[in-house]
Amino acid sequence: MRGYCLKRRAGVLMLVVILFMTGSGLADAVLEEKTLALGESRIAWPQAAGLGNTELEERVNRTIVEEGRITDWLARMSQLISDGWIRTDWQGTITGNLLSVSLLTEGMVETRRESSVWTAVNLDLTDGAPFSWRQLFRDPQEAETALAARLEEIAASDLSAMLLSSAVTPLPELFRMDREGLTFLYPADQLCTLHDRAGD
Repeated sequence: MRGYCLKRRAGVLMLVVILFMTGSGLADAVLEEKTLALGESRIAWPQAAGLGNTELEERVNRTIVEEGRITDWLARMSQLISDGWIRTDWQGTITGNLLSVSLLTEGMVETRRESSVWTAVNLDLTDGAPFSWRQLFRDPQEAETALAARLEEIAASDLSAMLLSSAVTPLPELFRMDREGLTFLYPADQLCTLHDRAGD
C-alpha cells in the first residue's frame, strides 16, 4: 500500500486507498448478474462463474446470497408488489484471487419509509474464506490511523453541508475493493446524506 486519496460523488463520501496487488488470479473467473423483478421493484445480485471448482463456486455463490441478504430482499419485494418498491444494485470485481462485491438496497427496505442499506461480500477465491480490509495492509493500525485522520479532516471542512450524519470514524467493517483502491461503506446512522442514503 502506497498512498491515500479521496473522491466525492453526488453528496456521499467515497474513500479510496491506493493498493498494489500481485498475482495473476483466476483467468476465467467472472461475475454474472442475476435479476428478479416484480412491479416497480428489482433485485439484482452477482454470482461467480468460471472458478474451476464446482464445490467452491457453489459455496461462494451461497455466501453472496446469504451475506448480501438477497433472500430478505426478495421476500420484501413480494410484500411490496402492489404498493411500494425496493431495489438492489451491486458493484463488484474479481481482482487477482479476491472477489469483492457491494450491494446497495434502497426503497421501502424495512418500513414504509424509504431508506437504504449496504451489504458487502469479500472472499478469497482460493478457498472461499472471507477477508477484511485490515488484511490488505502490512500495518493495519497505522493505515487505520492515517485514513481516519484524513477522513475527519475532509468531512469537517468540505462535506458537513451535504450530510445528515457525518461520523466518519470509527471506520466501518463493510467495504469494497477493486484495482483503483478501497471504498468504505457506511451505515445510514453513521454517515448519511440529506436524502437518507447510506454513505460510501
